[in-house]
Amino acid sequence: MRPSIAIAGTSNSVMARCYAWVLSNSPDFDVVNHSRGASSSTVLPYALGKIDLSQTDFLVIDVLNNEENFVLLGQTTIEDVKNNLCSALDAAAEHGVVPIVLSFPRQNFLNRERVVHDAIKAYCRELGVVFVDMYEMVEDAVERAPVTVYKRSFFDGVAHIKRPISRLVGSRLADAIRRSFHSDRVATSDHALAFDRIEFCFPEPEAGLIERQNGFATEKIACLGVGESIGLMDSFDVVGIAFNSEMTDSVLSTDHEQVISLKGPDKAEGRELMTVILPTRFRSSRLTVTGEPGAKFEFVGYARHTDDRRARTRVARRSVLPVPEFDEQFKKDIALLAVT
Repeated sequence: MRPSIAIAGTSNSVMARCYAWVLSNSPDFDVVNHSRGASSSTVLPYALGKIDLSQTDFLVIDVLNNEENFVLLGQTTIEDVKNNLCSALDAAAEHGVVPIVLSFPRQNFLNRERVVHDAIKAYCRELGVVFVDMYEMVEDAVERAPVTVYKRSFFDGVAHIKRPISRLVGSRLADAIRRSFHSDRVATSDHALAFDRIEFCFPEPEAGLIERQNGFATEKIACLGVGESIGLMDSFDVVGIAFNSEMTDSVLSTDHEQVISLKGPDKAEGRELMTVILPTRFRSSRLTVTGEPGAKFEFVGYARHTDDRRARTRVARRSVLPVPEFDEQFKKDIALLAVT
């Protein structure tokens, strides 16, 4: 029997020929990938709304890369990131799914405080969850490189490590998952880390849904124009909105006249679907589309508090944890890849 891996992440998990490509193309694994680029940690409740955890052995989580910016800009908080993460860990533990948290570095946070990364790393250490620290990986590789190499050389743009380096990380991660899968059966423990449970709500069929696709995903979407609105579950705090950024160009208003401006990555010619899950915080029974005539909102769903405060977080683990080995040779190899 092959291990089943589910991936819930952002752009570092959807790039062509990245670490996820290594896992997906290995004959040793069955892989589903519900990552969405340009998103926040609210991609976790979204992805868990699509993943069948009863058929999953390992959950790979990659949600920290964009959160440093979102927290810095005041769009979300470390507490919200923790709630999204612990909700996923707890749901995974219920089905014996072992989590692996990846922290992909950002070039603009290499030499500055990383409050989200540091906080989540501390939580994972407390919970006994595998945390793959790629800031530390880059720093160690620079020190041990057989040639002169600069930290920025590891990156392709601000938010992504170079694909050959990502693939090498994927190879080591694959080895770690193989070792872990063949170890003793899964055990579940719980820890005194409280969290507010978050869940994702997809639009109801009564909203008149359409289906959009790209080469990676299919979404059922509620399409709204100016003056139209869609109902939400009342009396719950919303912490994230998912929308099709390719077809959305609008501003939303809430019951309390809070204005929400939605903006995703630049649109690509010929692409009809780019699901983005952005952090936000409001409470409202409806969202109404405002803006210029012709403005559109393609609604995929929203993440919300459930008013379910959990005093403890459950975690599933195996006797051999899936910790990738970043040994001396690995660090030399990625340093050489950085300069070629």
